[in-house]
Amino acid sequence: MVAKWSTPWPIAFVRSFSAGSNSVICSRPVDSRPPERTAHYVRTYPSRRRNVMPLANFKIQVERMDDAASAPLVFEVQNHDDIFAIVERVRAGTAFAENDAMALAVGLKLFTGVMLNHRHDPLFADVQSAMRMFIGNLKSRIAATMEKT
Repeated sequence: MVAKWSTPWPIAFVRSFSAGSNSVICSRPVDSRPPERTAHYVRTYPSRRRNVMPLANFKIQVERMDDAASAPLVFEVQNHDDIFAIVERVRAGTAFAENDAMALAVGLKLFTGVMLNHRHDPLFADVQSAMRMFIGNLKSRIAATMEKT
C-alpha cells in the first residue's frame, strides 16, 4: 500500500525534464503502477516577489571628449528604479559637485544592478556586505540632509 502524498505547491506530471528557473524536478512511485516504476513531476514554488516592479529601460552613452575618432560606448540596461530620480536625490542630499553626484549615482546604480543579477558569483562575495553598508550610509546621509531643508 502506498501512502497518499500531498503538498501545498501545485504539481504537474511531465515527461521531459525541462523546467523553469524556480522549479525542482523530482520522481516518486505512482500509486497505480508497481513501485519500481516512477513518474516524474515538477514542483513549482510560489513566487517570493509578490509586487513585481516594472522595469525601465535606460540607454547609457560614454564619449571621449578629447578624441573624436574613438567610438562612443553605448549600452542599454534595465532597472526597477528611476535612475533620474536617484540622481536628483544624490545631488540634493550630498555636498558633492554636480558631476561627482551624477557619476556616483549612475555608477553605483549600474554596479549594484550587475552585482544583484550575478549575486551568486564568487566575484561579488567580498563586496556585497560592504555595498549594503555603503548604500545604507549614503541613504541615511541623504535623508538627514533632506530633513534639514
